[in-house]
Amino acid sequence: MDLQGKVVVITGASSGIGLEMAKEFAREGCHVAMGARGEDRLEEARTQVEEASSGKAEALSVVADVQDERQVRALVDAAHSRWGRVDVLVNNAGWGAFKPFVDTSTAEVRDQMETNYFGAVYGTKAALEHMMPQRSGHIINIASIAAKVSTPNLAAYSATKAALDSLSMGLRAELARYNIHVTAVHPIPTRTNFTRNPGFTEREQKGTNLFGQKPEAVAKAVVRAVKKPRAEVYPQPGTRVIPLVRTVLAPLVRLGLRGIARIYQ
Repeated sequence: MDLQGKVVVITGASSGIGLEMAKEFAREGCHVAMGARGEDRLEEARTQVEEASSGKAEALSVVADVQDERQVRALVDAAHSRWGRVDVLVNNAGWGAFKPFVDTSTAEVRDQMETNYFGAVYGTKAALEHMMPQRSGHIINIASIAAKVSTPNLAAYSATKAALDSLSMGLRAELARYNIHVTAVHPIPTRTNFTRNPGFTEREQKGTNLFGQKPEAVAKAVVRAVKKPRAEVYPQPGTRVIPLVRTVLAPLVRLGLRGIARIYQ
């Protein structure tokens, strides 16, 4: 797909993976509608994206909390009003608490599900109202490798990403007749502000900064997947085998996860 002039909507676009994706799409000549909760950071990010486009495209910022369906719809509709179409939706906004499940409040579990899963549901519903009539489009769901293997202290978060992964699979089949592609992206821990969420210690932050992938790598992988659609994307080389390993070597995987759990106890 030639991306010049395409319209892209991204949630959670003021920092991290979201911001890098916005820049990468802008470099390809895409108009980008950026949504996030913080107005000041969002406007600063918009400026960076327009600079990255080198005058080839425009960027629009709309304050949008993905837990509010009306705000998500306003973001998508603003893109359509500005540029007349919606070609790509990237459901990126998300967060996770790093805690044993028994220490995670039900409010925290619900909050993660509202952001990571229902935020994507709201965005997808709004985008499809424009994509289905034009009989084209691409929905990108930023899931996680945790959707494939749930790790200790991230059980609640992993469940939200597994739900998003399952949603992607079902939608992929339903929307094929409209020429709408659906891609689930499964990054490993990435060098973003994610480890500033509740429960993460300095150890996890240092580990992610040392061994995690760069958000630019995820952004480039996503843009490649829009140019040449595919069902799943694993930005870190080699991680594509993880679902197979989980199935074939299930007893060893369970044993390994128990060992990790004991480390954090």
